[in-house]
Amino acid sequence: MHYHIALSSLQTAPQALLTRMRVAIILAAVFCVAYGQNDCKKDPCNAGCPQPAGNRLLTSLDALSPKEINDILIDPARVDFYMQCVLETGACDNTGGAMKEGLREWANTKQICRGCNACQTRKIAHIISVLQKRYKKYYDAVLTKYQ
Repeated sequence: MHYHIALSSLQTAPQALLTRMRVAIILAAVFCVAYGQNDCKKDPCNAGCPQPAGNRLLTSLDALSPKEINDILIDPARVDFYMQCVLETGACDNTGGAMKEGLREWANTKQICRGCNACQTRKIAHIISVLQKRYKKYYDAVLTKYQ
């Protein structure tokens, strides 16, 4: 009988190990999913985050990383170019047209980026914030023109 108990212990050991491995894999998967979702909530523009279509008029902003947008916003000459586009006093490129759409809608509705995906909303909100802090004359001009 002692031999029988040892044999049945040997038979259940692989099953117990398999069960523990399954539990570990499931926990690891849950952790990865939860961690990934938190990153996307914190940084919706992360390349690994799924992006719904959003506002099709802002697709030019989709092509720019947050760093590239910051590069624009720290260069006064580039800000001048894009704000002339937004205010319809100068030439526009696709990026300027997207900024114009996002800022026009915000000034008109007081809502940041209706119909946008999370990344587009984050980018437009950042542009508005920087205009308000560093380029107040343009911030005020956008509000005056599109209110």
